[in-house]
Amino acid sequence: MYGSMNDNMNKNDSTTSTPGVEREFHLFVRSEFHRIQAHSHSEEGSIYTQLMFAMQNSALYRYPTGRVSFGKFKCDLFRYLWDEKLSSFKVEDKLSCTFLCVGEPKCYSLNTAANLDSNDLYLCELLASDKYRATGKFFANATFHHFNPLSPCESAPCMNGGVCVPEYISNSYRCDCKPGFCGTHCKQGGNRTCSDLKHSYPEVQNGDYVIDLDEDGGVTPFKVYCDMIDNNDVGVTVVRHDSESRTPVDGYSHRGTYSRNIIYKEADMAQLAKLTASSAHCEQFIMYECYHSRLFRGDHGWSLVNGTLAL
Repeated sequence: MYGSMNDNMNKNDSTTSTPGVEREFHLFVRSEFHRIQAHSHSEEGSIYTQLMFAMQNSALYRYPTGRVSFGKFKCDLFRYLWDEKLSSFKVEDKLSCTFLCVGEPKCYSLNTAANLDSNDLYLCELLASDKYRATGKFFANATFHHFNPLSPCESAPCMNGGVCVPEYISNSYRCDCKPGFCGTHCKQGGNRTCSDLKHSYPEVQNGDYVIDLDEDGGVTPFKVYCDMIDNNDVGVTVVRHDSESRTPVDGYSHRGTYSRNIIYKEADMAQLAKLTASSAHCEQFIMYECYHSRLFRGDHGWSLVNGTLAL
C-alpha cells in the first residue's frame, strides 16, 4: 500500500508492485489520522470509522472536505486512453502521477510515459474519463502505460453493447444499455415494439433490436428489424423470414399445385401472435411476378394469422 500525508507527501511507505503485464497500486492521501484515532468517541472518530470502511470497499474515494482521499489503481502496460486531458505534468516517478490524480476531483484515470525523458522525468496526463466509459478510445501504445481505478467493469458485465459505468465509491457499477435493451446487464429487450422504441428514443436509427412483448410474461424476447423511417417515422416492426429473396417457380401448371411454407427467423408462432395482438396495424408484403398467369383466381389465396383466407 502506498500512503502519504496530505500536506507532506511521504513516499517511504510505498512497496514495490508485483511484476507482470498488469500491476495494481493502492494509495491514499490522508490527513491527521493519529489525531482522529485519539478522539475515537468524537465526531472525528466517526469520520475515521467511515473512512476506514470506505477504504475497504471503495476503489476511488474523495472525502467531501478534501481532507482525505485514496484510490486503488490497476496498471495496463503499454496502453493509452485517447480522451479529454485535464492537465499534464512532468513527474519524477509514476506514483507521483497517481497521487496527482487522486488529488484532482475530476480525474478518473491517467496515462504515464513508459520511459524517462531527457530530463529524467515522466510525462503524466490526468484524464476526465476512464477506459470503461471510453472503450473505443483505449489503444495499444509502445510509449505509455495507463492507470485506472479498480472496478468490477473489468469483467465486462454489460451485454449487447451496453456501457459499464463504474461506481468507484461503492466499488460497483451500472450498465447504460443501448436502445432496445434493459436490465442490470442489458440482457433483455426493454420495448414491446419498434414503435415503443421510437417513442422512447426519437433519434434511434434503423437496425436490429430485441423487443419484449410482455416483459416478464411467457413470451421470450426476440430480435426484429426496426424501420424507424417508414410510415411517417412511427417505428415499424419487421420480422424477417426465409423467402425474402427472389424464388424461381417452374413446372406447376395446375392451379393450387404450388405451395410454400414461410419460416420466420428469430420468432415462433407464439411470438408472432403476440406481436400481432400488440400492434395497431399488421401487413404481409408479397411480391408476385408471372408470365401468362393470373394471381388469385377462384378460391386460392394465403392464410391470415387468424385462419381466414385473403383473396
